Amino acid sequence: QECQLSPDAQWEVSLFESARSSLIFEVIEREKNVGDMVTQSLLSYFKAVEHDYNRLLVQLIAGVTVEDLKRVGPQYVARLFDPVHSQTTVVCHPSKVDEIAAGFKE
Repeated sequence: QECQLSPDAQWEVSLFESARSSLIFEVIEREKNVGDMVTQSLLSYFKAVEHDYNRLLVQLIAGVTVEDLKRVGPQYVARLFDPVHSQTTVVCHPSKVDEIAAGFKE
């Protein structure tokens, strides 16, 4: 939530750890079988990253602390909520356009 970007925000450690674990699992899931490993190897080649990029990424994610979030949140994430620095686009099925537009007018 946007309120988590304030300097005095309190982070619930269990939610933070859960989010971090979910992200680690998502990265690990990219290499769940041999076919996925081959795909990741090709992607690493095309992206010009090291072959152990995902392993290093998992280590970096595991090292993130609440203090890191407090430091970089206001600097980078807050800009996503600032209309001066970002634009929001809604992509939906054409049948939902009127309903979504009406929701923004409320």
